[in-house]
Amino acid sequence: MSSRWLFRQGALILGPLDKEQLEQRILEGELGEDIEAKELGGEAFRPLREIGVFAVALAKAKAKRRVEVLSEKRATAKRKRRLIAAAGVLVLLLLSSIAVFYISTDLAKSKTTEPTDSLAFADFGSDVVSIRRSPKEPSKETDPLLSYQDSNKLSGGGRRVAAEGGSKGASGWVDDITTDIQWNPDSIKQVLDSNQRRLLSCLQNNVKTVDGWNRGDLVKIPIGFTISNNGRVNNLWVEHARYKGKELESCLLQEMGKWPFAPYDGDQAVVNWSISWKVRS
Repeated sequence: MSSRWLFRQGALILGPLDKEQLEQRILEGELGEDIEAKELGGEAFRPLREIGVFAVALAKAKAKRRVEVLSEKRATAKRKRRLIAAAGVLVLLLLSSIAVFYISTDLAKSKTTEPTDSLAFADFGSDVVSIRRSPKEPSKETDPLLSYQDSNKLSGGGRRVAAEGGSKGASGWVDDITTDIQWNPDSIKQVLDSNQRRLLSCLQNNVKTVDGWNRGDLVKIPIGFTISNNGRVNNLWVEHARYKGKELESCLLQEMGKWPFAPYDGDQAVVNWSISWKVRS
């Protein structure tokens, strides 16, 4: 038959309990090693740690408590890591939202803000007005307000003749019928059409609203240039009163000097070209 035990909590004496019942309470953590107990009919209460029959139960209770504490620490650390990860995700989402907001704002500003110092370009294009042979000393004193001739006319009594030499069958404007022309007007025009938008940076840096242009104005800048026999532009002038002889000429010559016109022999080609665009309203 199992022994019966009394135990004391504060001023209260509780029991009696079977030894197994008392051990169960020890394992569940209800009774610690400092609780005093005595066997029913015994003489005095003693702490459980001093009663040998409960040593195993107390040892198991301590081991169980250590496992529970370790598990609780691991669970706490895991919850902390999850909170940190969640906070990191929230921060990233917040930063992404801020970035999207500012990008959207900048895009909106770029769409709605009119430039204050340079012209916005719309309907950008160009037109080859004439191609003629170069005189021995080309004149740069062309009237800035030059009105170009229609493609079926020629000032100064010149005639349109078939090209001879390296580009037989092509035609161009020449000053007299004895000139041997070997450049190809169609090839020149193709190079201009393919590369014209490379001039936008020159125009944006040198053609300003402060020059007197208004929204909706059609800007037209006539340009003259010479193509040397090696196929490179070696001379250029702007035939517009506002930009003649200024930085725009230098920038255009630097850029167009890179363009690959076809090499040829004979008299050099002088091209009268017109660049135009509408100031965006």
